Formats: sequence, structure tokens, C-alpha cells
Amino acid sequence: MATKTRRRSSVPVVPIVFVVVVIALIAAFVLSTRPSGAEAEAAFGEPTIEGEALPPHDGEPLDDPVIGETAPEFSGADHDGEPVDVTWDGTPKLLLFLAHWCPACQAEVPWIQDAVDAGEIPDEIELVSITTWTDDSRAEFPPQAWLESEGWTVTNLADDEDFSAADAYGMTATPYWVLVDGDGTVIARIPGGIGEEQFPALLEEFVADTEG
Repeated sequence: MATKTRRRSSVPVVPIVFVVVVIALIAAFVLSTRPSGAEAEAAFGEPTIEGEALPPHDGEPLDDPVIGETAPEFSGADHDGEPVDVTWDGTPKLLLFLAHWCPACQAEVPWIQDAVDAGEIPDEIELVSITTWTDDSRAEFPPQAWLESEGWTVTNLADDEDFSAADAYGMTATPYWVLVDGDGTVIARIPGGIGEEQFPALLEEFVADTEG
């Protein structure tokens, strides 16, 4: 009498189980590190813009036609909901627009924070950053987590999903610096990073321009 012999599977069970476990762990890690709804929502603000928007920057800082024009004011909040206002109150402003996924921004932020910690920003100048061009599909989202990881202590305004603050200042590249004197007159707009070595000279010139 013949009997059926059970054939062993040629597929090893242990490696399959191992792969399944690894995939499950990776999925769990991704889900645990994905920003929550509240964090994602806090990545954007609702700034109010007052004044005429500046035209887009054409990449030539020295020939910028808006130099001498009045920049728009804006008010809103940081990523924690604390009010942030940029108004022409007599204090010159250094405005720095940042995108969380921008490699040049990621390089600029650490040494700027070092300069702030070292007291290199003159008391008569206010430094304000604006997080904009925020994209939840790109690196270092949400921007508030990125800035926190860098120990960022600079007052920061969160732009909205339409990038209203960036558009109001004609931003065409990040990082994007705008130097404004105390009455709102544009001294300079600088697309791209300044660089740690050039920053002291820029500050000195800015102070001289605002005092002149």
C-alpha cells in the first residue's frame, strides 16, 4: 500500500520571519517619527501683511530697485502660537527667511546661533527669522523641530501655506536676507547665504547705514 510522502518546503521559514519582523519594525519607526497632526498644523502660521509687496528679487543685490522703498509690515505668530510682529518701530531689522529642507539654510543657522550666543548682534538691531516654503514631503519637517534641534533662540515667525510673507518680500531663493532700517526702508535684499566670514562686515555696514 502506497503512502503519500509529505514534501518539505524549499523556502526557509526563519529568514521569512526575520524579514517580516524587520519590515514591521521599520514601519513602526516611521510611524513613530512622523509628525503628529498638531505638529504638522503648527508648521504653518497665519501672518497678516500690511503694505505694498516688494517685487521678486532678480538676483542682483547691488542693483535691486527696491532699495530705498518701504517694506511691508507683518504680524503673526511663532510655531508655539506666541505673537510675532515686524513693524517699523524705529529699530532696524535683519530679516532671515529660511526653508527647513534647504541645505544652505541648514548650513547658515548653526553659525548664526553661535553669533547670537556670543553677543555679536548689536543691541540696536533686531534679528527675526521667518520659516517659509514649508513642505511636509521634504527633509527636516516640521521646521520647528529642525530649529529646536539647532538650539535656535531667534524670534521666528511661521509663514502660511501660501508663503504670504515670503512673497511680500519678493523671495526667490533661500536663505534670503532683508535688511530694513527703523522706518521700514529697504537697505538690501540678499538671496542665498551670507557666510560666517562675511557676516561681521555686513553687520558693521548695516549699523553705519542705519545711523547715517
